[in-house]
Amino acid sequence: MESNWPELKPGDIFAVKGEGILAWLNQKLIKPETDRYHFGIIGDYVSWEDDYIILESIDKGIAVGRISFYKNSDVKVYRINNSDENADYYGRHATTELSRLGRRKYDYLLCLKIALGVFKLWLVQVATLHRPTSVNFWEIEYATNSAFICTEAAATAYERAGYLLLNPRECQVPSAYQEQIDNGRLVEVASWSPGLALSSVMPVKPVTCTHFTSIKETA
Repeated sequence: MESNWPELKPGDIFAVKGEGILAWLNQKLIKPETDRYHFGIIGDYVSWEDDYIILESIDKGIAVGRISFYKNSDVKVYRINNSDENADYYGRHATTELSRLGRRKYDYLLCLKIALGVFKLWLVQVATLHRPTSVNFWEIEYATNSAFICTEAAATAYERAGYLLLNPRECQVPSAYQEQIDNGRLVEVASWSPGLALSSVMPVKPVTCTHFTSIKETA
């Protein structure tokens, strides 16, 4: 049976376009700007149902679902772009590691801390520049705990697999992913949106990472 989906791999990262006031705030308040709001990881393909398993952090915490949940959403799918011969291993291992966190809760407290962190930076801007502007994501105060927002979950899965997708010391918000896209460390491999056919995007030539590589290489 021919699949209705693009060919995806375990460990690919799907990013859903935001809507409403939260999406607007996400775009305008934090740099680099991005219209992506929700992130998760692609798992195995279920051939008899023509669907992909996904792992994501939603309001109830780390959850298992299907990519078909987002068939009517605006979605882009990214893949780590690394010349490392173990790139496929990292992707599959990341899905396994995220399943180990299946009972972790959603980090509502971090959402509040991020908002307060942006507000604090605004106050500094008002005092120095006399007006607030958007802030760089790495300027926001950040600390981890046992709960995860969606962007943390995907990055943590890769970190536990031995690959530093995002800097673990910097605030892991959608803009952090956009930086990796801009740097060529994440490449778009597929996309779809309401009213448009699913499409695959040929990955660009793999690059050798200079910002982050595997944990063992940065130790």
